Amino acid sequence: MHRFFAQALEYQIFMKKILAAFAFGFVFFGKMQAQILPPDFRCVRGDTLFWDLPVNNCGPFVGYEIWASQSPTGPFLLQGTVANQSQDFYAFVNPSGEQWYFYLTSNFNCPGQMAIPSDTLDNRPPVVSPIETVSVEGGLAVVNWAPSPSPEVFGYIIYRQTSIGVILWTRCTAATPTPTWPPIQGPAQNPTS
Repeated sequence: MHRFFAQALEYQIFMKKILAAFAFGFVFFGKMQAQILPPDFRCVRGDTLFWDLPVNNCGPFVGYEIWASQSPTGPFLLQGTVANQSQDFYAFVNPSGEQWYFYLTSNFNCPGQMAIPSDTLDNRPPVVSPIETVSVEGGLAVVNWAPSPSPEVFGYIIYRQTSIGVILWTRCTAATPTPTWPPIQGPAQNPTS
């Protein structure tokens, strides 16, 4: 009888653990899905912010919020709200041309759901990627470079100097070259840049 009671008690503890794990998983995974996606912040050109529109079906659209700071660590203050759901840009007023950092959030009327902030970008041009090596192999110019540290970079355009001036040589849409990434190759006639 004592052994039966101990097994029944272990079974109750085991079932409570299962129930607690299930409840935790339900709450945890439910909260993971209960998030309002931000606009996909693409770039800042001059002082105009551009983004791709997010898909949020949790409730009615209220606006896209533009947050700004003069420091990358904040504090960020709400600078404006775009009330048109299909608008994918915002012109920021910056008459003195100072450096600003921005992030975006989506505001949808979705009680209990958290708005996730976008990436933080600044209003300066992307940092130029350093060219690591340029060589000629088998009659082709081979260019290797490090990725740009700027988060808004999604590809590279390479120019070269010719007898008629600087011309577009090639485009590369890989945002982050890796050490095993194949180098860009092109005709090596007079590759001076």
